[in-house]
Amino acid sequence: MPKMGFFMRNDRLKADLRVFGAIGFQDAPNGLWMGVHGYNKNTLLEEIIKNCLRSNTDIVAITTEDDKIQQGYPEDRFGFLLKQISLLPECYSAEKIDDILMRVRAGSKIVYLVNSETVHAPKDANWGGVKVHLIGRNARPANLTCIADVLNYSRGYGLVSFLMNTGISNEAKKVAEAHVIKADGIISHDANNVFPDVFSRIPVLRKNLGKYTKSRNKKACQFAELFHVPGIAVSSAHYMHEIGNAGITLDRRSIVLTDGIRFLSSLRKAIDIESHVNLEGYNKPFDVLTFGCLLGKYGSAPDRFKGGESSYNQDS
Repeated sequence: MPKMGFFMRNDRLKADLRVFGAIGFQDAPNGLWMGVHGYNKNTLLEEIIKNCLRSNTDIVAITTEDDKIQQGYPEDRFGFLLKQISLLPECYSAEKIDDILMRVRAGSKIVYLVNSETVHAPKDANWGGVKVHLIGRNARPANLTCIADVLNYSRGYGLVSFLMNTGISNEAKKVAEAHVIKADGIISHDANNVFPDVFSRIPVLRKNLGKYTKSRNKKACQFAELFHVPGIAVSSAHYMHEIGNAGITLDRRSIVLTDGIRFLSSLRKAIDIESHVNLEGYNKPFDVLTFGCLLGKYGSAPDRFKGGESSYNQDS
């Protein structure tokens, strides 16, 4: 496992490869999710860039995790942000490189946004709580119902894949063990895992917060060491100010950012040889508490985006 690092050098790039930015980009009349956050849907790209600059983060993977994703709608987070390039203030210069990468310049600073998606088990499938995090796309085919199919799809399109939640239970460990050989690595440190184990044993806390315990990171690291696979750290930021709270650093010379395909290839190689260094920071417990409770309360409501722009309101 790469050792944790704290100090940035000019020859290193900082990457946070799992960033939501907000619980969701929807702006429904009931306040979900822009009203809950107090964000303006038209300045999402600007806020993300500001917080990348604040946290000295060079590369962020803008992450979608939804059951329905239509191009350009809020659930297509990368595509939704692409439409905001024209809304950026004059102090920024932004361009779409391709469907994988976007580049934003702010003076002498450059931030790269990468398309990504976290895939969870369909309703009728049991993955033991394991998820697959994909770097490079955010709209996998809906007929991929097992982890093996998702990982085969990832390889077929040259995406970079990581298994998630390998440390949540013995069942998850067995599922991950069966499939990790086809992944490029695992997420071994999630900045949202901030609570002590007791949170998973108290019924009133277990439902929404029990899955965010520090022991899950420890068990994921043990999994990576046991099966000799690379592990990376991510922020899983659901608030703008969490961007870059955790991540990895990469040798600047080894990462190609001229186009998405070359970027993915260079990232895969860097992860494979474990030349990255993990930055294992944490999000604030109060933020995770708020996020967990909000998602638990509203996350599955069938009409949660009624009256707003959403893939969930469209026939598909």
